[in-house]
Amino acid sequence: MTAVLLIVAACLFWQRSAPEIVPAWFVLLLLAILVFFSARFEERRAAAAFMEATLRELPRERSPWQVDDDDEEEPFTAPPSAGPGPVTRWLEERRQQREARQQAMVAEEERRVDEILARVFDSGLDSLSDDDRSLLDRVSARYRERQQHSP
Repeated sequence: MTAVLLIVAACLFWQRSAPEIVPAWFVLLLLAILVFFSARFEERRAAAAFMEATLRELPRERSPWQVDDDDEEEPFTAPPSAGPGPVTRWLEERRQQREARQQAMVAEEERRVDEILARVFDSGLDSLSDDDRSLLDRVSARYRERQQHSP
């Protein structure tokens, strides 16, 4: 009940709040959350204490948790998985699409590099635009990286 009242007060402060570093309605809301969860914890603790007292009053000839030999159950085993779940499949598809796009981009850049090199052969380096030069730099860096990582 106190938590509800604190939330109502937070709503009232929220409607007429002035710009502050930490608004009063926010502090009241946090306090309401703290009170609510503290009350829930206390309620559960009281219920656990009641259950413990009730269990102490049971006759001692047999524990309520004691299992008969004929009540033995098979241990739980998870059902066999039919494969990866939907999120895993989606992530895998996204990874494959990203790799396909990357490979297509590399192939397109290499095709363009061949055209640029043919132009350089015909007209010289001065005929290249800034975009062509940056493409040549990227592809040559990729080529050098491949050469370093290959045995």
